[in-house]
Amino acid sequence: MATRKQRIIFSGLCGSLNLATHAEAAPTYTATYCTNSTTYAPNTTFHTNLKILFYYLSNNISHSNGYFFTIEGFGTTDAVSGLFLCRADISTTLCQQCVSAATAEIRRRCPNQTEAAIWYDECMLRYANRYVTINSVSPMVNLKDANNISGVDLGRFNQSLYGLLNDLATKAASSQSRKFAAGEVEVTRSVTMYGLEQCTDDLTDAACEACLRYAIGTLPSCCTEKQGARALLPSCNVRYELYPFYTVTSPSGEGKAGWATVVLIVGVPIVLQILCMVGMYWCGGRK
Repeated sequence: MATRKQRIIFSGLCGSLNLATHAEAAPTYTATYCTNSTTYAPNTTFHTNLKILFYYLSNNISHSNGYFFTIEGFGTTDAVSGLFLCRADISTTLCQQCVSAATAEIRRRCPNQTEAAIWYDECMLRYANRYVTINSVSPMVNLKDANNISGVDLGRFNQSLYGLLNDLATKAASSQSRKFAAGEVEVTRSVTMYGLEQCTDDLTDAACEACLRYAIGTLPSCCTEKQGARALLPSCNVRYELYPFYTVTSPSGEGKAGWATVVLIVGVPIVLQILCMVGMYWCGGRK
């Protein structure tokens, strides 16, 4: 028969497993752009349209496939358009959390601005008093890791970096579903580089590739020798790191191999939950 101490420990472990199985990380804020050119007054028609816009952006996640555009007050001087783009490798739940956080945070950081954009690790949201579904390379935000590379030849590092990023630009632009691509390259035996690129769904293949290559072209001037960097644009984004930061998924059409990945991811938590139930029965009911 299990002791009271054993039952308490086992219950705690099972509770932790349950939280780990169902919990999902909160979205991570990255950057904001607020225009300083024009502002709007509170309780005006534009302000009302903007609030309606945020409502529709926050409530169209499940029907959006990770991208949604809308416009309020179309054809008037108080019109406002906006969109969100969630990273193609995240869940609908995390997309919802990110867009909800973004609509709240952008109002806090950019009060009364007629144009603004906000980026999280998991999503991007923007609005403007003009049409936003065009290939926009401005405003742009470059972010870089604080640490420089070490133990790797710079020439070899850059060759691997831009080889990976240029390859991902081609793949993302030509993607049949979402304009998204992620991948990795081995720089040395001990160093692997990971990259991710994505465009808004409204861009043509050519416009997407042009945006991504523009973004890639900004990295040498800002982020040379850095272990990681990003180029965040309204219509596309580029990121690389020396650690995995995206969700690896098997492409569709891989048959049994793809099913094996799903079974492993879903099956392990289920098996562990069953073991917990058996253990709880043993601790509490076995005499």
